[in-house]
Amino acid sequence: MNKKIVIWLVIIILLVIGFVFFCLVYNSKIISDGFTQRDIAAELRACLPKSDMASHEKCNELLATIKNFNDCVAAGFSIVKSNPPQCATPDDRNFVQQDNISWLQALEAVNNCQVRSVFQSHSLLVNLVLKNGDKLTVIEPKIDDIIKAVNSVKARCGLPIIAIE
Repeated sequence: MNKKIVIWLVIIILLVIGFVFFCLVYNSKIISDGFTQRDIAAELRACLPKSDMASHEKCNELLATIKNFNDCVAAGFSIVKSNPPQCATPDDRNFVQQDNISWLQALEAVNNCQVRSVFQSHSLLVNLVLKNGDKLTVIEPKIDDIIKAVNSVKARCGLPIIAIE
């Protein structure tokens, strides 16, 4: 009887360890200093309203891990509706979304049936994944311009996967 209990306890412990490992590996993106993007956003929400020195130091440490636009957005700071989009941190740093192609190049990829998927955000930022695996980022001139472009070639190219924020 005791042997069965020990076996069940070992199985339960292994399952719990496996579940924790799964959550850490698959549900969070680990960044260089060991914090996860979710941890940073949650910890900043917790420490920013506080005025004690320990919270201030913790916030400064967390803010120092933000190095670019994507880190800023992942940390929970809002995107400023500008062209190009920007993200500001409470320590007065401003990160600008960098597009890597022009709108005409994006239209060319769509017209040449090279686009596998499209992600459109409210900030006019569009991410394209090409059939060859390349990832392109562009700012569309007006909201839904990318949707109109892919719809105009769907008879010839088919419709790519489309995600809208």
